[in-house]
Amino acid sequence: MTFPLDIGYAYIPHPEKAHFGGEDAFAVSYRSLDSTYMVAISDGVGSWLSKKGVSAGPFAADLMLNSEKVFIEGEDNALTILTNAYQDTDQIGSATAIIGVLKPHSWGYRADVIYLGDSSFFLVSDGNMTLQPTEQEIEFNRPFSLGKLAGGLMYAQEPSEGEKFAFNLEYEDMLVFGTDGLFDNLFDEEIMNIITGMPTAGASEIAQTLAVAATEKGESLDSTPFEKGSKAAGYSHKGGKTDDTTIIVVKAQRL
Repeated sequence: MTFPLDIGYAYIPHPEKAHFGGEDAFAVSYRSLDSTYMVAISDGVGSWLSKKGVSAGPFAADLMLNSEKVFIEGEDNALTILTNAYQDTDQIGSATAIIGVLKPHSWGYRADVIYLGDSSFFLVSDGNMTLQPTEQEIEFNRPFSLGKLAGGLMYAQEPSEGEKFAFNLEYEDMLVFGTDGLFDNLFDEEIMNIITGMPTAGASEIAQTLAVAATEKGESLDSTPFEKGSKAAGYSHKGGKTDDTTIIVVKAQRL
């Protein structure tokens, strides 16, 4: 029997959206029948609120709820989970999505991941950050997303346009999922410095520490990946980007 997983998460909403819960959503689920896990994150697109007066948070939440339902019913393919969940989502709005299914083997877990947009992930293996995908975007600060209009009309991208990843999660590896609130504000080196500085910490403590650091940096004028990306795209932006921040950390459970 393989090792059990320690899965921790943290969510800090945008301060101006905290009164209605923010616009990120996530799911962590365990299927006891076959000891399989699912972790998933969705980030509601903020322009719905600024341009249409409708929060995309309920769309992201419904997408995650439906993903968990499909997984609990026995589905193991991450793309199929996202596809079915998107079809079943009734809310108006749009959101990014990333779903990972972790299936046990004698040596660890086989991860099946579907990634669409800029809610991203990385694997820490042998002390190095690996497998981080390239952000999927139409243009700067406009990521791929799944969306629905009134009457259930689908628009934007489709689940099949996401990137698929398959890899092994072994005993000393760590898997981290996060919305752009993490990756827009902390450079990879800063993220890894936090993780390597907490060698005995549990998943929840690591997730919370990363979320707090990203939130604090997002409210500062210190250099950030978002500032760097803005300049490369021809825009003038100084410092961080205030945003919802969701992080899920997956590592071997301490016995």
